[in-house]
Amino acid sequence: MNKIIDLINDLKNDKKLIISLTIVFFAGFIFGTIFENTLLQLQQTITDILLAKTQDYNIIELFGFILYNNLRMAFITILLGITIVLPFIILAFNGFIAGAIVKQKALESTNYVFLYLLPHGIFEIPAIIIASYLGVKLGLSIKKDFKQRAAKTAKQFTYIVLPLLLIAAIIETLLIALN
Repeated sequence: MNKIIDLINDLKNDKKLIISLTIVFFAGFIFGTIFENTLLQLQQTITDILLAKTQDYNIIELFGFILYNNLRMAFITILLGITIVLPFIILAFNGFIAGAIVKQKALESTNYVFLYLLPHGIFEIPAIIIASYLGVKLGLSIKKDFKQRAAKTAKQFTYIVLPLLLIAAIIETLLIALN
């Protein structure tokens, strides 16, 4: 419980960074809704590859696949935090993709957005923003107290990001299985 309180205190103390990261995500999201056709072919190719790869998965394998990919992305975002700028770029790109998907699906059916995308997005988006925050904080600590920050980041990842992505993966898996 102290780890959660520590992160909440960190977030309170770094409001400007959290707000900046959130703005970057939602700016990407807005651009994604405006320019969704820009990456439509890439998105379709990725979707086709993922569907082909997961079509024979049972629900447990699908859950593992979703969780692994989300955790891998969050972990990479944190590691790339040493550059300070790359988490912002990753966040903007994730926002862009999310915006493009929401726009495309909303044109097909608004129910899809509310029934399938929103329920797991409520957990996944904060997890991505927090992972980006942890990466930037790690990058900013390179010159001083890096080891302490790295240990704190690992704990915060374990106690905050991991559970959020776990919940998101459970919801996403169930929604895919029901669809």
